[in-house]
Amino acid sequence: MLRRARVLLLSLTLLCIAPLAAFAQRAVARSGLNVRTAQSTSSRVVGHLAAGDTVTVLSPSPRMGYLHVESAAGVKGWAWGVRLQIISEATTPSGGRGVPGPTTPTLSPTPATRTSGSSSIDPSWSKVPSNAGGYTWTDSPHTVCPATGAGGDAETNRWKNRTDSAATYHDVAWNALAALAFPHNRKKHRADWPAGDLSAIAGFEGIPVSAVGFLSGIRVEIPGTRNGVPQKGETTNCGENSPSRVDWHMYFTRSPHEAHYLGIVLETTPRVRPLHPGWDTTKVKQAVAAGDTVRVSGWLMFDPEHWDQMFGYVPGDTATKGKARITLWEIHPVTRLEIRRNGGWVLLDEMP
Repeated sequence: MLRRARVLLLSLTLLCIAPLAAFAQRAVARSGLNVRTAQSTSSRVVGHLAAGDTVTVLSPSPRMGYLHVESAAGVKGWAWGVRLQIISEATTPSGGRGVPGPTTPTLSPTPATRTSGSSSIDPSWSKVPSNAGGYTWTDSPHTVCPATGAGGDAETNRWKNRTDSAATYHDVAWNALAALAFPHNRKKHRADWPAGDLSAIAGFEGIPVSAVGFLSGIRVEIPGTRNGVPQKGETTNCGENSPSRVDWHMYFTRSPHEAHYLGIVLETTPRVRPLHPGWDTTKVKQAVAAGDTVRVSGWLMFDPEHWDQMFGYVPGDTATKGKARITLWEIHPVTRLEIRRNGGWVLLDEMP
């Protein structure tokens, strides 16, 4: 009698579990979004999904517009349903039939070949000298800006003003860029540096790199006015101050929506952007707002002119006044921008 009761109890338990397996599903994040403890924007954030990340949907019906999900890292919580796309039902236990297995998102192929990822940057990797030359502005007046710009540090400007793309990029971790050492030399002109300091950055400058992270802001470097008179722009761009002739500073962070002082500076330049007519600030701002995962490729470059942006602030100031970057190393210029979408990478050029 006791044996029969146990068998009956086990059968009832299995019947209760079976429907759960039937409605368990997989979904992919359409864009970046948070995972929270409850169905409210005021509830605590316990995780973040990047666009393209897959999750297991634990409940068949949304509550207050949220779905109960579990991330690949095992984090359970509630995510806004409209930003998740169901991709398949989960598999049944081994031997089950009639229920399709989860679809694995396939990465979109990209023309550029990339080496394997690295947690550090190897100074033995090949460096490519700048190809910068005199540049004739594409818009009127069609004046020429030299490779070294006009004023400032001529050698730094030469690195900034290159226009070539690499045949291959080294995939490196965000941390590898943020932690890359550099000499603590306050002098803004390389001509004033000792040979040892110059050698230290020469081991890395000109390496083509690619890294994955988030964009937490963009600033079009149009200078302000003084007494109603527009000020000159950066020396690398010969002091130009119109939108088409200045750099875009983007803040590349480890997590979405972080403060600028925690970011690595990326720059698109007015010499490279004409090669990418599909790039515009609206698309970048959309990626910033959505917390989308991005993959950025370009040239590793050191900028000694911005010492004050990293160190010229009051120590202990909780507002980190004056600090605008985590390192003086930059990806500059950026030659390729991609946004994570539905398990693959989409070029910013091709984004609607």
